[in-house]
Formats: sequence, structure tokens, C-alpha cells
Amino acid sequence: MPLHSDTSPYLLPTFHHETVLSPLQQSVLNSIKALQQPIPMLSGCNILDHNSQQPMYPTLFSMLLSFVEFACCPPKVASTPKETESYAPRGRAGEWVVMNYVPLAEHAMKMIQDLYKISHARENVVEQKVLENIIKTIHLPLKLKYACPSQNTWKLAVDLLLCVLHDGLKVHIQQQGDQFTSTWMALATTLEDFLFSKSPPPDTQTLEQHQADEQIDVKILKLIRQEILPNSASLPQEFVDTLMKLLNRGSIHTTSTTMFDSDSVAFPMKEEFAKLCFETLLEFSFFKETDDKEETQLSRLALSSLMQRCRDVLLKYAEDERLNGEFPLPRARMFEISFAIKAISTLLSSLKKTVETRPNILDATQWSEVIGLYPVILECVTCTSHDVRIALKEALLEFQDLLAPPHPKM
Repeated sequence: MPLHSDTSPYLLPTFHHETVLSPLQQSVLNSIKALQQPIPMLSGCNILDHNSQQPMYPTLFSMLLSFVEFACCPPKVASTPKETESYAPRGRAGEWVVMNYVPLAEHAMKMIQDLYKISHARENVVEQKVLENIIKTIHLPLKLKYACPSQNTWKLAVDLLLCVLHDGLKVHIQQQGDQFTSTWMALATTLEDFLFSKSPPPDTQTLEQHQADEQIDVKILKLIRQEILPNSASLPQEFVDTLMKLLNRGSIHTTSTTMFDSDSVAFPMKEEFAKLCFETLLEFSFFKETDDKEETQLSRLALSSLMQRCRDVLLKYAEDERLNGEFPLPRARMFEISFAIKAISTLLSSLKKTVETRPNILDATQWSEVIGLYPVILECVTCTSHDVRIALKEALLEFQDLLAPPHPKM
């Protein structure tokens, strides 16, 4: 409900008014809290019917989610002719404002988190796709990220996403059939738009804030790795394929030209994020025990794709360094080449551990691709960057046991 500019000073505190709720907003939220309590059993109701005790959960979620939308899409107030005539003599026509919609949205997100924790297994909550509605509603602030009116909004949206997924994944994974395919695909779209948001960080962001934001991305990846992918057999194949593409994209995350376009770059690329993407691909795609021929072929194709991306990064770097002569390449390129070499080291190390128990994990063609990375790495030994040279040393040492395909143990 909007307030007129003449009355708002009397209805809101004069200090920090942008971070508190109006009395009306607080009353609305208190009413919703009251409605969360179990409803007394009516005469004649079957006491075994747990849904009869609390039929309002989906309705409450719907109301709270409508408040969450205000964080990025605030309501607009239109003046009526009567209002315009009333205030026109004082020159204050139509000065109606919606106060504190961002705090209202953020309070609503916290309430959704608490409410979902106690109701996620309710039949009416599952059947009416409350989880999908939550994911779709917070998709916009997650996609906008740094472009949100309040920086606290997208961080609360991440907390909400992690919470509802932790509570709701098991329930939805157990559901058979295609009725929740749209839920999984909505999640895939939301994850992609958040992890690869097109919104650049503010110019005032510090290195500590940059690293803290990277840890938020890492939390998302850990949830994918620990709670979603282990259940991939029960999930829609299209959803799993989308997650693999996201991990592949993040494993060699090319630096953005808007953030790293000169030697004045302040922050490194998200190396921990990229490394975790790569390690997750190794764990759940390449070296997964499976008898499914199609799944094995997909894993091998993914491995070849990653090796080709690393190869392209190395070759492009070697070519550009020769063309630049004595002029060093931008720092962003140095981060990229360093990580590509470290990714190869991780791949080789994982391969050596795997072939001890599964010597036929790769065919002859793919072993040739792995060994073919060796001369490509050697092209980069003239690099003057200390970090790149350290990465080169580690990668070259990993090759000592992989210069020829291993033979199966008798």
C-alpha cells in the first residue's frame, strides 16, 4: 500500500527508514506467520489426513513470492483524477510512493526459507510445485546479480536456493514420471544464468569481496556435486546434460573482456571455481563406473572436448606470444594459460589413479590425444611468467608415467 509523501514521515521512523518495514508491512508478515501455525482439526475430518491440518501452505508461498518480486520489479502507483485535483493547489499531485519494498522482499525470502523447511514434504506443497515456483521467482535476482537494486537481494536469493534445494531435492528425486521435468529445467536455467551472469561487479568491489563472491559460486557447485549429480540416474537426462555443459563451460572459464581488458586488472579469474568444475567433471563424467555404452561414449566425448579446449588455449597463447615479441600479453591471458595448464595436470593425475583399476578407461585414440598434449605444452616453455612456468613444471612431471598407454594387468 503506497504512502503519500506528506504522511510518510509520520508513519516511518526517521532513521534508516530504507531498511525497515512500514507498520502495515510488518502487520502483513505477522499475519502470514500466524497462518503458518497448524489449523485446528474440524469436526469430521480424518485425523490421518495430514493435508487437512494445513491446506494453506501453497497459498502462503504464493503470497510471499509475490512480495519477493518487488525486490527487482517494484510496484508502480498511478494517481487518480480525484487525487490530482486534491493535491494540485499545493503542487504535489501524484506524489505517492511505495516504501521499503526491497526490505519487504528480503523479509519474505527469509520467511519462505523457514516455511519450506517445515513443509517441503507436504503432499500439497509437492503437487502444486512450490519448489518450481520458488526457483522461477528468484531466477530474476540471481540473473541480475550485481544489477539488483540491493546487493543483499541476490545473496539472500542464493541462500534461499541452497536451502530449498537441500530440503526439497530428496523429495523430488523420489518422484517418478515427467511431472517435475519443468522443475528441473527451471533449475538448470537459473543455475546457468547465475553462475555465468552477464552483470559485471561494481568498480568499487575489493579483492576480499571478489573472493567472497567466488565462494558463493563454489557453494552452488558443491551442491551440484554432492546432492544432485550422485542421483543423476533418477533425473531427466536433459537436465543432467545441461549440468555437464555448465561444468564444461566453467572448467576453462575464459576471462571477460569487460573485466580483464588490460594490465590494470585487479582480480584473478575464478580459479577455485574453474578447478571445482573440472574436478566435478572428472568425478561424474569421465571416470564413472558404468555399463551403459551410451553413457561411456558421452563421457569420452566430454573428455575429448576438454582436452581440445586446453589444447586451443595453449596453441593460441604460444602464437600470440610470438607475435607480441618483447611485449607481455595482458594479465588476463596469463591467468587463462596458467589455469589451462593446471587443468591438464589435474586430468593427468586423475588418469593415473584411474588406470590402476580400469586400464581400458580410454581407447587408443584418446590416449593419443592425451599424449598429444605434451608437445603443445612444450611450445609454452619460453613464457616469462613465474606462475605459468611453475604450472608447466608440474604438468610436464605428470607426463612421465603417461608417455605410452598402460597395459592391462594379467
